[in-house]
Amino acid sequence: MKQLLTSLSLLSCLFLVQVNCRIGTRIVGGNVAKEGQFPFAALLTIETEGFVFVCGGALLNEEWVLTSGTCTNNIVNVTVSLGSTSRDENDPNRVTVVSTVVVPHPDFNPDQILNDIGLVKLSEAVEFSDYVQPIKLATINLPNILHPTVVGWGQTADDSDPATDLQYAQLNILTNEECQLIYGSQIVDNMVCLNGNNKESTCYDDSGSPLVVRPIGASSLQIVGVSSFFSGNGCEIGEPSGFTRTYPYLDWINSVLQEA
Repeated sequence: MKQLLTSLSLLSCLFLVQVNCRIGTRIVGGNVAKEGQFPFAALLTIETEGFVFVCGGALLNEEWVLTSGTCTNNIVNVTVSLGSTSRDENDPNRVTVVSTVVVPHPDFNPDQILNDIGLVKLSEAVEFSDYVQPIKLATINLPNILHPTVVGWGQTADDSDPATDLQYAQLNILTNEECQLIYGSQIVDNMVCLNGNNKESTCYDDSGSPLVVRPIGASSLQIVGVSSFFSGNGCEIGEPSGFTRTYPYLDWINSVLQEA
């Protein structure tokens, strides 16, 4: 049984003993997103003391992006890119905003990957368009019968370069009891584990990437989780990826958005 490591990398990357949240990868086995398909998707280029790395995120309103605690911990500044499905800085749909205000969850514990959720406040409000739109927070916990989609910029393989285009993949939910058989008791209620039918997985640079569903009767996608960790055995072997459920944190998220 794989156990959770208590050590961190200098970039606050979260580790499980064969499960780690390696920063800087893309979705393995994913598809390339079309322009405007996921207009809430954010690319976060994050600067710490001496390091630069990439995370994913989701636009919640004109000023706030939801991501992981890992991507808001000990940060100097964040460059948030919206509207583009490419890393090409010349993409005409691209909107770039710099932020110095990040809010990790007050109980974020990088050693145990607990409460791995955070918020980034944009330095100026963004204008919505066909390519830049917010996503709603789901107001129910994630049912096991759904097949969520993860959207991110991470690597597509363990040894590949970061993705140049936004990727997405549909995943299957494991019960927490099933996930605990693989990763141990560190898998708690506020986490959810998923895997793909063809070894689809999150990978490096996918930390903070949104997990989304379209609930029955809903007209649009809603966010139910943010990417937190994946197997330390590698992205391509088919072991589950881990996400922080957003539903348990609705009160905290809304309080930050309202008080700002």
